[in-house]
Amino acid sequence: MLESLRQTIHHAPADEFWPPALVCLIAACVLFWLAAKRFHKLQWVAHTPTSKVRSAAQGYVELDGIARNLDGEPIFAPLTRTPCTWFSYSVSRRTRDGQNRERFRTVEEGTSDHLFALDDDTGRCVVDPEGATVMSTHRDVWYGNSRYGSTRRVRLGFGRRYRFEERRIMDGDPLFALGDFRTLGAAVGDRNTDIAERLREWKQDRASLVARFDSNGDGEVDVGEWEMARAAAAAEIDAERAGTPAAEGFHCLAAGGAGPMLLATRTERQVMRALRLSVALTLTPAVLLFAGGLWSMAERLNGAG
Repeated sequence: MLESLRQTIHHAPADEFWPPALVCLIAACVLFWLAAKRFHKLQWVAHTPTSKVRSAAQGYVELDGIARNLDGEPIFAPLTRTPCTWFSYSVSRRTRDGQNRERFRTVEEGTSDHLFALDDDTGRCVVDPEGATVMSTHRDVWYGNSRYGSTRRVRLGFGRRYRFEERRIMDGDPLFALGDFRTLGAAVGDRNTDIAERLREWKQDRASLVARFDSNGDGEVDVGEWEMARAAAAAEIDAERAGTPAAEGFHCLAAGGAGPMLLATRTERQVMRALRLSVALTLTPAVLLFAGGLWSMAERLNGAG
Protein backbone atom coordinates (compact mmCIF):
# COMPACT_ATOMS: atom_id res chain seq x y z
CA MET A 1 0.00 0.00 0.00
CA LEU A 2 2.84 2.38 0.87
CA GLU A 3 4.63 1.57 -2.38
CA SER A 4 1.44 2.23 -4.34
CA LEU A 5 1.12 5.61 -2.61
CA ARG A 6 4.74 6.43 -3.51
CA GLN A 7 4.07 5.63 -7.16
CA THR A 8 0.97 7.84 -7.13
CA ILE A 9 2.99 10.72 -5.63
CA HIS A 10 5.84 10.29 -8.13
CA HIS A 11 3.65 10.13 -11.24
CA ALA A 12 0.83 12.55 -10.41
CA PRO A 13 0.75 15.68 -12.61
CA ALA A 14 2.20 18.73 -10.90
CA ASP A 15 -1.12 20.61 -10.93
CA GLU A 16 -2.78 17.65 -9.18
CA PHE A 17 -0.07 17.07 -6.58
CA TRP A 18 1.22 20.43 -5.36
CA PRO A 19 -2.06 22.23 -4.55
CA PRO A 20 -3.34 19.42 -2.25
CA ALA A 21 0.10 19.08 -0.63
CA LEU A 22 0.23 22.81 0.11
CA VAL A 23 -3.36 22.75 1.40
CA CYS A 24 -2.31 20.00 3.86
CA LEU A 25 0.52 22.16 5.21
CA ILE A 26 -1.68 25.25 5.45
CA ALA A 27 -4.41 23.28 7.23
CA ALA A 28 -1.81 21.88 9.62
CA CYS A 29 -0.54 25.38 10.42
CA VAL A 30 -4.10 26.59 11.11
CA LEU A 31 -4.71 23.62 13.42
CA PHE A 32 -1.40 24.25 15.21
CA TRP A 33 -2.51 27.86 15.76
CA LEU A 34 -5.89 26.75 17.14
CA ALA A 35 -4.20 24.21 19.43
CA ALA A 36 -1.84 26.92 20.70
CA LYS A 37 -4.78 29.23 21.49
CA ARG A 38 -6.59 26.49 23.39
CA PHE A 39 -3.42 25.52 25.25
CA HIS A 40 -2.98 29.20 26.17
CA LYS A 41 -6.47 29.20 27.73
CA LEU A 42 -5.69 25.95 29.54
CA GLN A 43 -2.58 27.53 31.09
CA TRP A 44 -4.58 30.54 32.33
CA VAL A 45 -7.18 28.27 33.92
CA ALA A 46 -4.52 26.09 35.54
CA HIS A 47 -2.42 28.91 36.97
CA THR A 48 -4.98 31.54 38.00
CA PRO A 49 -6.11 31.06 41.63
CA THR A 50 -9.83 31.28 42.39
CA SER A 51 -10.89 34.54 44.10
CA LYS A 52 -13.97 35.62 45.99
CA VAL A 53 -15.95 38.60 44.71
CA ARG A 54 -15.58 40.46 48.01
CA SER A 55 -11.78 40.19 48.17
CA ALA A 56 -10.79 39.87 44.48
CA ALA A 57 -7.86 42.03 43.44
CA GLN A 58 -8.32 44.47 40.60
CA GLY A 59 -7.21 42.92 37.32
CA TYR A 60 -7.29 39.44 35.82
CA VAL A 61 -9.05 36.97 38.14
CA GLU A 62 -10.84 33.63 38.30
CA LEU A 63 -14.28 33.49 39.93
CA ASP A 64 -16.54 30.56 40.76
CA GLY A 65 -20.21 31.14 41.57
CA ILE A 66 -23.78 31.00 40.28
CA ALA A 67 -25.20 32.73 37.18
CA ARG A 68 -28.07 35.09 37.99
CA ASN A 69 -30.30 37.44 36.01
CA LEU A 70 -30.18 41.13 36.84
CA ASP A 71 -33.27 43.14 37.62
CA GLY A 72 -35.02 44.53 34.57
CA GLU A 73 -36.21 43.10 31.27
CA PRO A 74 -35.93 39.28 31.14
CA ILE A 75 -33.61 37.66 28.59
CA PHE A 76 -35.11 35.07 26.21
CA ALA A 77 -33.18 32.82 23.84
CA PRO A 78 -34.49 33.82 20.37
CA LEU A 79 -35.18 30.36 18.89
CA THR A 80 -36.75 28.49 21.80
CA ARG A 81 -37.95 31.56 23.77
CA THR A 82 -36.39 29.98 26.87
CA PRO A 83 -35.63 32.44 29.70
CA CYS A 84 -31.89 32.53 30.34
CA THR A 85 -28.97 34.78 31.29
CA TRP A 86 -26.99 34.34 28.02
CA PHE A 87 -27.57 32.76 24.61
CA SER A 88 -25.94 32.07 21.28
CA TYR A 89 -27.78 30.77 18.23
CA SER A 90 -27.40 30.00 14.53
CA VAL A 91 -29.73 29.10 11.65
CA SER A 92 -28.20 27.18 8.72
CA ARG A 93 -29.73 26.28 5.37
CA ARG A 94 -28.96 23.16 3.37
CA THR A 95 -27.23 24.02 0.09
CA ARG A 96 -25.21 22.28 -2.64
CA ASP A 97 -21.69 23.26 -3.62
CA GLY A 98 -20.13 23.20 -7.09
CA GLN A 99 -19.57 19.44 -6.87
CA ASN A 100 -23.22 18.84 -5.94
CA ARG A 101 -22.32 17.99 -2.33
CA GLU A 102 -24.78 19.00 0.37
CA ARG A 103 -23.71 21.25 3.22
CA PHE A 104 -25.29 23.67 5.67
CA ARG A 105 -24.55 27.38 5.25
CA THR A 106 -25.20 29.78 8.12
CA VAL A 107 -27.84 32.34 7.17
CA GLU A 108 -28.45 33.90 10.60
CA GLU A 109 -26.61 33.92 13.91
CA GLY A 110 -26.34 35.98 17.05
CA THR A 111 -24.82 36.12 20.52
CA SER A 112 -26.22 37.81 23.60
CA ASP A 113 -24.44 40.89 24.89
CA HIS A 114 -26.83 41.39 27.83
CA LEU A 115 -25.26 41.85 31.24
CA PHE A 116 -25.93 39.27 33.92
CA ALA A 117 -24.48 38.47 37.35
CA LEU A 118 -22.17 36.00 39.01
CA ASP A 119 -22.99 35.50 42.69
CA ASP A 120 -20.82 33.73 45.24
CA ASP A 121 -21.14 33.54 49.02
CA THR A 122 -19.38 36.91 49.43
CA GLY A 123 -21.01 39.18 46.86
CA ARG A 124 -22.18 39.86 43.31
CA CYS A 125 -20.20 40.67 40.17
CA VAL A 126 -21.84 41.91 36.97
CA VAL A 127 -20.62 39.98 33.90
CA ASP A 128 -20.26 41.59 30.47
CA PRO A 129 -20.05 38.55 28.14
CA GLU A 130 -18.98 40.42 25.01
CA GLY A 131 -15.74 38.92 23.70
CA ALA A 132 -15.86 35.87 25.98
CA THR A 133 -15.37 32.24 25.03
CA VAL A 134 -18.42 30.43 26.44
CA MET A 135 -18.53 26.73 27.31
CA SER A 136 -22.18 25.93 27.98
CA THR A 137 -23.70 22.59 28.92
CA HIS A 138 -27.08 23.71 27.52
CA ARG A 139 -27.01 23.08 23.75
CA ASP A 140 -29.93 22.16 21.50
CA VAL A 141 -29.70 21.19 17.81
CA TRP A 142 -32.76 20.42 15.68
CA TYR A 143 -33.99 20.59 12.09
CA GLY A 144 -37.01 21.85 10.19
CA ASN A 145 -38.31 22.93 6.79
CA SER A 146 -39.24 26.49 7.79
CA ARG A 147 -36.75 29.16 8.73
CA TYR A 148 -39.27 30.99 10.91
CA GLY A 149 -42.05 29.85 13.16
CA SER A 150 -41.16 26.15 13.29
CA THR A 151 -42.47 24.74 16.56
CA ARG A 152 -41.72 21.09 15.93
CA ARG A 153 -38.13 20.24 16.84
CA VAL A 154 -36.94 17.33 14.69
CA ARG A 155 -33.66 15.85 15.95
CA LEU A 156 -32.71 14.17 12.67
CA GLY A 157 -31.83 16.23 9.62
CA PHE A 158 -32.76 13.86 6.80
CA GLY A 159 -34.59 15.85 4.13
CA ARG A 160 -34.84 18.96 6.31
CA ARG A 161 -33.89 22.32 4.83
CA TYR A 162 -32.78 24.13 7.99
CA ARG A 163 -30.63 23.35 10.99
CA PHE A 164 -31.04 25.29 14.23
CA GLU A 165 -28.54 25.47 17.09
CA GLU A 166 -28.91 27.28 20.40
CA ARG A 167 -26.66 27.44 23.47
CA ARG A 168 -27.65 29.00 26.79
CA ILE A 169 -26.53 29.87 30.30
CA MET A 170 -29.49 29.50 32.62
CA ASP A 171 -30.31 31.39 35.78
CA GLY A 172 -28.98 29.27 38.65
CA ASP A 173 -26.28 27.49 36.62
CA PRO A 174 -22.87 27.03 38.24
CA LEU A 175 -20.58 29.58 36.57
CA PHE A 176 -16.80 29.46 36.26
CA ALA A 177 -15.34 32.72 34.94
CA LEU A 178 -11.99 34.22 33.93
CA GLY A 179 -11.73 37.88 33.04
CA ASP A 180 -10.75 41.41 33.94
CA PHE A 181 -12.24 42.34 37.33
CA ARG A 182 -12.91 45.99 38.16
CA THR A 183 -14.69 47.73 41.00
CA LEU A 184 -16.30 50.94 39.77
CA GLY A 185 -17.69 53.79 41.82
CA ALA A 186 -15.35 53.20 44.76
CA ALA A 187 -11.73 53.97 45.59
CA VAL A 188 -9.88 50.66 45.48
CA GLY A 189 -6.29 50.54 46.62
CA ASP A 190 -3.66 49.19 44.26
CA ARG A 191 -1.82 46.15 45.65
CA ASN A 192 1.65 47.35 44.64
CA THR A 193 0.97 50.78 46.12
CA ASP A 194 -0.15 49.19 49.39
CA ILE A 195 3.00 47.03 49.51
CA ALA A 196 5.24 50.04 48.89
CA GLU A 197 3.46 51.99 51.64
CA ARG A 198 3.91 49.10 54.08
CA LEU A 199 7.64 48.95 53.31
CA ARG A 200 7.94 52.70 53.86
CA GLU A 201 6.33 52.27 57.27
CA TRP A 202 8.81 49.55 58.17
CA LYS A 203 11.80 51.63 57.01
CA GLN A 204 10.85 54.38 59.48
CA ASP A 205 11.61 51.91 62.29
CA ARG A 206 15.04 50.81 61.09
CA ALA A 207 15.90 48.89 64.24
CA SER A 208 12.84 46.68 63.94
CA LEU A 209 13.45 46.21 60.20
CA VAL A 210 17.03 45.04 60.79
CA ALA A 211 16.04 42.82 63.70
CA ARG A 212 13.37 41.15 61.59
CA PHE A 213 15.16 40.66 58.26
CA ASP A 214 18.93 40.82 58.88
CA SER A 215 19.49 37.10 58.51
CA ASN A 216 23.33 37.25 58.23
CA GLY A 217 23.79 39.52 61.24
CA ASP A 218 25.81 42.25 59.51
CA GLY A 219 23.56 45.02 60.79
CA GLU A 220 22.30 45.87 57.30
CA VAL A 221 19.38 44.80 55.11
CA ASP A 222 21.03 43.75 51.85
CA VAL A 223 19.35 43.09 48.49
CA GLY A 224 18.39 39.51 49.24
CA GLU A 225 17.05 40.40 52.68
CA TRP A 226 15.11 43.32 51.22
CA GLU A 227 13.39 40.90 48.85
CA MET A 228 12.42 38.85 51.92
CA ALA A 229 10.99 42.01 53.48
CA ARG A 230 9.04 42.79 50.31
CA ALA A 231 7.64 39.24 50.20
CA ALA A 232 6.58 39.57 53.85
CA ALA A 233 4.89 42.91 53.14
CA ALA A 234 3.07 41.40 50.15
CA ALA A 235 1.86 38.48 52.29
CA GLU A 236 0.54 40.88 54.93
CA ILE A 237 -1.26 43.03 52.36
CA ASP A 238 -2.82 40.00 50.64
CA ALA A 239 -4.02 38.64 53.98
CA GLU A 240 -5.56 41.99 54.87
CA ARG A 241 -7.23 42.35 51.48
CA ALA A 242 -8.65 38.82 51.71
CA GLY A 243 -10.10 39.48 55.15
CA THR A 244 -11.51 42.93 54.45
CA PRO A 245 -14.64 43.45 52.34
CA ALA A 246 -14.00 45.43 49.16
CA ALA A 247 -15.06 49.04 49.20
CA GLU A 248 -18.69 49.56 48.28
CA GLY A 249 -18.93 49.75 44.52
CA PHE A 250 -20.00 48.08 41.33
CA HIS A 251 -18.01 44.90 40.60
CA CYS A 252 -17.71 44.04 36.90
CA LEU A 253 -16.04 41.22 34.97
CA ALA A 254 -15.32 41.79 31.28
CA ALA A 255 -12.91 40.92 28.47
CA GLY A 256 -9.49 42.53 28.51
CA GLY A 257 -6.58 42.47 30.89
CA ALA A 258 -3.79 39.94 30.97
CA GLY A 259 -5.57 36.88 29.62
CA PRO A 260 -8.60 35.57 27.72
CA MET A 261 -12.16 35.85 29.01
CA LEU A 262 -13.81 32.49 29.60
CA LEU A 263 -17.27 31.62 30.92
CA ALA A 264 -18.31 28.02 31.60
CA THR A 265 -21.26 26.29 33.23
CA ARG A 266 -18.81 23.72 34.60
CA THR A 267 -16.36 23.25 37.43
CA GLU A 268 -12.71 24.22 37.03
CA ARG A 269 -11.72 20.55 36.76
CA GLN A 270 -14.30 19.96 34.03
CA VAL A 271 -13.13 23.05 32.14
CA MET A 272 -9.51 21.86 32.25
CA ARG A 273 -10.53 18.37 31.10
CA ALA A 274 -12.51 19.81 28.18
CA LEU A 275 -9.64 22.12 27.17
CA ARG A 276 -7.09 19.28 27.32
CA LEU A 277 -9.32 17.14 25.11
CA SER A 278 -9.80 20.04 22.70
CA VAL A 279 -6.04 20.58 22.46
CA ALA A 280 -5.46 16.88 21.81
CA LEU A 281 -8.20 16.65 19.17
CA THR A 282 -6.76 19.68 17.37
CA LEU A 283 -3.09 18.81 17.71
CA THR A 284 -3.38 15.19 16.51
CA PRO A 285 -4.69 15.96 12.98
CA ALA A 286 -2.29 18.91 12.80
CA VAL A 287 0.70 16.61 13.34
CA LEU A 288 -0.66 14.00 10.91
CA LEU A 289 -1.35 16.58 8.18
CA PHE A 290 2.02 18.29 8.65
CA ALA A 291 3.96 15.02 8.68
CA GLY A 292 1.99 13.66 5.71
CA GLY A 293 2.48 16.84 3.70
CA LEU A 294 6.23 16.96 4.33
CA TRP A 295 6.62 13.24 3.59
CA SER A 296 4.72 13.47 0.31
CA MET A 297 6.76 16.50 -0.78
CA ALA A 298 10.02 14.74 0.11
CA GLU A 299 8.93 11.68 -1.89
CA ARG A 300 7.99 13.85 -4.84
CA LEU A 301 11.30 15.70 -4.82
CA ASN A 302 13.30 12.48 -4.39
CA GLY A 303 11.40 10.88 -7.25
CA ALA A 304 12.08 13.89 -9.45
CA GLY A 305 15.77 13.69 -8.62
